[in-house]
Amino acid sequence: MRPLRCSVLILLLLAAPLGALAQPAWQTVMMTPGTFLFDLCLLEDGQHGWAVGGQSLAGEVQGVLFRTTDGGAHWTGVDFPYAAEAQLTGVCFVDASRGWIVGSGGRIYASTDGGESWTPQTSGTGLDLSSVYFLDAQRGWITGEGDNGHRHLVLRTSDGGAHWENLSFGSSCHQNDCIFFADDQQGWISGWDNTLAPHIHHTQDGGQSWERQDLPLPPGAGTVSQVQFVDTQLGWATVSSLYQSPAGAILHTSDGGATWSVQAHTGLHYNYALDVRDAEHLAIAAVQILSPAQEQIWVSGDGGETWDVHAPPITHYTYGLQYVGAEIWIAAQYSTILRSRDEGASWEWQNHAPIWSSVAWSSPYDGWLVAGSHVLSDGYCLRTRDGGASWHRDQDAPGGSRVQFIDAHAGWMFFEGNAARIWRTVDGGQSWSWHSVGGGGWIEDVQFVNADRGWAHGGGGTIKRSDDGGVTWTHQASGTNDFVQAVDFITPSEGWAVGGYGGGNGFVRHTTDGGDQWLPQTPAYPHHFQDVTFLDDQRGWLCAVGGFVHRTLDGGQSWSIVGSVPHSYTEEIVMEDQQTGWLVARNHAGGGPDEDGRGFIYRTADGGASWILEWAAPWIGGSLSDLARDKDGTLWAAGQHATLLVYRDPAAAEMQPPITVRGLQLSGAQPMLHPSEVRLAYALERAAPVDVRICDSAGRLVRCLQDGWQSAGRHAVAWDGTDGGGRPLPAGLYFATLRTPADRSGIRILRLR
Repeated sequence: MRPLRCSVLILLLLAAPLGALAQPAWQTVMMTPGTFLFDLCLLEDGQHGWAVGGQSLAGEVQGVLFRTTDGGAHWTGVDFPYAAEAQLTGVCFVDASRGWIVGSGGRIYASTDGGESWTPQTSGTGLDLSSVYFLDAQRGWITGEGDNGHRHLVLRTSDGGAHWENLSFGSSCHQNDCIFFADDQQGWISGWDNTLAPHIHHTQDGGQSWERQDLPLPPGAGTVSQVQFVDTQLGWATVSSLYQSPAGAILHTSDGGATWSVQAHTGLHYNYALDVRDAEHLAIAAVQILSPAQEQIWVSGDGGETWDVHAPPITHYTYGLQYVGAEIWIAAQYSTILRSRDEGASWEWQNHAPIWSSVAWSSPYDGWLVAGSHVLSDGYCLRTRDGGASWHRDQDAPGGSRVQFIDAHAGWMFFEGNAARIWRTVDGGQSWSWHSVGGGGWIEDVQFVNADRGWAHGGGGTIKRSDDGGVTWTHQASGTNDFVQAVDFITPSEGWAVGGYGGGNGFVRHTTDGGDQWLPQTPAYPHHFQDVTFLDDQRGWLCAVGGFVHRTLDGGQSWSIVGSVPHSYTEEIVMEDQQTGWLVARNHAGGGPDEDGRGFIYRTADGGASWILEWAAPWIGGSLSDLARDKDGTLWAAGQHATLLVYRDPAAAEMQPPITVRGLQLSGAQPMLHPSEVRLAYALERAAPVDVRICDSAGRLVRCLQDGWQSAGRHAVAWDGTDGGGRPLPAGLYFATLRTPADRSGIRILRLR
């Protein structure tokens, strides 16, 4: 007799439901200062390291210090007590205990316990300090801003910083970026002079006297960003300039700088970071922020005769670079620290505080965070599989400046720009396909109303529509040449587009045929509109530059200014109903009063007439980029400084009784009687959004069986052992899970063949 071969699904375990907990209204899920990192110091033991940075806006400063004691497995933000005094621009440790930090305003801080605590030292100057170098625990030098705009600033200590001697010299300095000593007598400083030309000066007596060295560079503004030596004779330097051609000169000397030669050009403008491991090995970080934005790591193993060029996964201003043995570490903008174990060919993320530009949910417990900006920091995505309790990097996701999911399967990640592109998934993020949105101008954002139909919009009045999920796009005539900032569709046919230019020229366009025709509507005042949201075909709101909020109750036939907030920009508006909503606003980022770039969240309970402040960023530059609801209806906010917030109203939670789910049960007499299909039964005491899905043993989504609101009562869904495309799945362990806003339960299922 032949053995019976069939598919069998066997019930193994019923998990206990999880209850909801009341929490403060806006809860911080994550937040880390995302500033420029200006310097990096790692010890030869490969375990201890420090990175410093900061930012300055509207007369306020914020210094940051990160530390690792486990080789970069964890970088911890140190609670630096002088963070409000200075941006931190240079760091040097001579061992695991003893180190110094320098910063703006002549600040010097010393530590004798590895950075746990810090003591200010007296510099004798109020000028900005940029670089600190110690040979040992006693002998050190500092340089920075031109002394009174003319002299080259040099400070020296021979007693660990208890006393600093001012050895400033000359009369032609604008800025010194770097100081390096090969021994206690021979040293170099570099930067740019008062004609904005690059310079290197050399001392042979410990800094008492200095001589300018000749550089083989064409005329033009620039700076020698870094200079380093292997010994008193062999050294390299890097040049940064927007005005010299070819760009990115790499300078080399074998006689202490008596003669310098150009060894190569990176071709990129900013070459701020250099480290020389030995006579053969050196690495340079080269960055260009202006189009085409790019970053490269130049690595040589033969003293600069030849170079291997690699692209790290960022395009940031990168100021710190250091070898630790054969490993290369870099420190950059947004508190980014990366490590390469293979001479720059691949990189591991050690620390990152990105600008979260968008948050979206594909199910009640599957969420996505992406970091996007105008300088290609987009390829970074975090994902949660537990409703936001924990977030982890998804290396398979492309990232982008915007993420959107329609359901558990269909989603998009979008890269803004003049050559905008979109990645599409139809299997819940297991795989992604790339598609071009097309050129012809800047594309700012996309919105899909279902799995097939979506719109892209941006500069020059651009609106494009896709009817195949983003694979192809067709241009639409918007009737304007101004920037289309936002679109909102309530059906596949009816929607609105808004925008403007600068502080005015604001426009509103309306369509009832999917954008084949866009008809103008007249706002109460032509502000530049940042966002639009409609509850239905009658009730809608606009938020505008200048802090104004417009409202219509007749589908846009008439608009009125109903309220405002006291900030330069209103970024996004979300309405829960005709009375209740939230607004994201921010201050301008500049040098004037209140131009600190902070973000704010306001709430209205009267349809936008008045707004109550609910959250303000604790740090300068802390603007927010996105408000989004998850599948449970919970509100999330994301933005700068790696900020992710969640809104849970304790009062509302107390008013609503918990949703009791009589959890997943196998329907039928015995599992063996259902060889090819299993029915999963559950019951709701009241109506609720319900998500039922099948995942494999690694937690990857296999099939979504239910995603949406269901009425109170008994329900059942069936699974036939196939994935979302109808393909039979292999034998193995699978999980069936059910989730509502208040409860979760699950069953393990063993599939046999």
